[in-house]
Amino acid sequence: MPEINIRHLSHSVLQFSNLIGQTRLKKQFDWSLLPHQVYSQKEGSEIHCDVYLPKSEGPRPAVLVVHGGGWSSRTRVDTHFYSEQLAGQGFIVLNCSYRLAPHHLYPKAVEDIRDAYRWLIQNSARFNVDEKNIGALGYSAGAHLVSLISSWASVGKIGYEDIKLKMIAAGGGVYDFMVYPLSPYIKRFTSYYRDQNPELYLEASPLHQLGENLPHYFLFHAKKDELVEHDQMVRFAEAIKKRGGSVETFTVTKLSHIYTFVFSVKAIEKTILSFKKHLSKD
Repeated sequence: MPEINIRHLSHSVLQFSNLIGQTRLKKQFDWSLLPHQVYSQKEGSEIHCDVYLPKSEGPRPAVLVVHGGGWSSRTRVDTHFYSEQLAGQGFIVLNCSYRLAPHHLYPKAVEDIRDAYRWLIQNSARFNVDEKNIGALGYSAGAHLVSLISSWASVGKIGYEDIKLKMIAAGGGVYDFMVYPLSPYIKRFTSYYRDQNPELYLEASPLHQLGENLPHYFLFHAKKDELVEHDQMVRFAEAIKKRGGSVETFTVTKLSHIYTFVFSVKAIEKTILSFKKHLSKD
């Protein structure tokens, strides 16, 4: 897991990806935006999210969206185009920020995503959320975070028992920290290299925290991912199946880690179609 500069991915590139992402799925719903909502206050700081509300009657399924950036950079602006696409298909979307390393070390970011889920539940009547049909979507570090809160819920970890996600969509994620003895990203996130605290690495690895009653997973990953090996997805999918869970995988064949997130329209489309299939009242 080599260090690659992802801090300076330009806003113009993300805007271009937004245009590409809108070409494959016909919008089904108009939506309104509630920006900069405070979902938590920690250590004297407010933590924000943007809420996308489809203009539709009746309770709607919801998706928690979490950005990447090696747990230490980027913002929820990056996942604006994912959020727009989901809202256009009728999903309530909570696109959230979280506290970043190294100033805020593990497990603070994990706690923030848990609190974002709880805030969504607390506001379910206000937003007309169907509480039985909530999913989560994350890429890279975001994929790790949404997978970890669900894994911890599945093993009954104290403080996470109330997390009830019906589906997880995760792209380019790190699911097993144990294969990275000297990752600069994980060191920045946890303050440890693997052999300095292997117990923490196991605890922070979704693959090693899988219990029973798992949500449905849709995993996508670039075959040529130069930052997180494609094998992370393969092994995580195998572990989910061994636990009796259901999982779909999609391999992006020609793009790198960052460009899969920005330009893989097919991955976005398949993700949304899986949400439409699995987050329903049936």
